[in-house]
Amino acid sequence: MLTTGGAALKFKGESGNSLDIKGSYSIETFTIPNVSQFNATNLYNNNNIDGVVEYSSQFLPETSWFLRASGGQRVFPNKPDFSLNPDFVVKNDSVYALGESGFVGRLSERSTVDFAIGWLYRNYAVQIPPPSNISANFLAPVFYARFAEQVTRRDQLTLGYDYKVDDSYFTNYYLDQEIYAGLVRVLGDQVLVLGRIGYDYRSYSLPFRRDDIRLTGSFSVRYSFTKVIKFTADLKVDLLSSDAYDNTLTPIAPDRPFNYNAGSFAIGLLANY
Repeated sequence: MLTTGGAALKFKGESGNSLDIKGSYSIETFTIPNVSQFNATNLYNNNNIDGVVEYSSQFLPETSWFLRASGGQRVFPNKPDFSLNPDFVVKNDSVYALGESGFVGRLSERSTVDFAIGWLYRNYAVQIPPPSNISANFLAPVFYARFAEQVTRRDQLTLGYDYKVDDSYFTNYYLDQEIYAGLVRVLGDQVLVLGRIGYDYRSYSLPFRRDDIRLTGSFSVRYSFTKVIKFTADLKVDLLSSDAYDNTLTPIAPDRPFNYNAGSFAIGLLANY
């Protein structure tokens, strides 16, 4: 269960400049039954404080440059006593800071872009349970780039590449690289076709190294039978392959590794009044 709260302020100038300030606090709780082998309950409950300050300046009629700084802290209050069992797998408290700059908006009459590049620092209070002294902190660039092109009046193409680092329950952090492409096409005046395919490579840090490869694809059709009634059909495929070096000590980690092949097909009827 996730309980959140926060506040936001926005200051906007007459020349198109703006300053946004956001702060949030969240409490995440897990209902994990007792595992007698580890004598652990709710080790992954955590408290989070996050803040973002963003300055944006409009340099084209529909395009803005921005400078953004964000940071936060995550604390896990229910830590076990490692002196009783050094094989406990438990999350470490962490802090992070990210500074980035980029631009978002319209490049031309038909194309839009959202791009940012920055430097991320993540620090973990206790890297590895003693007696090991292996460090698993992170300090390196991150970025994302998202592009959309209205190829014709009836066709839109989207491309994206995300290179990000985030916190993991299984280990300290993971490096995530996702490449995706999507297409939207209108056939006649009644049929809308949407397709998306994505490739995701996720690499987990020490102390528990692991690499996941995920392929996803979706295909949707919307047929407007009348102005208020639409028929829908959706096909989705999701394939995950995980290479876990050692997951025997992590039976309760919320994002523990496993392989799966999943797919679904659904048809429906929508009525708008």
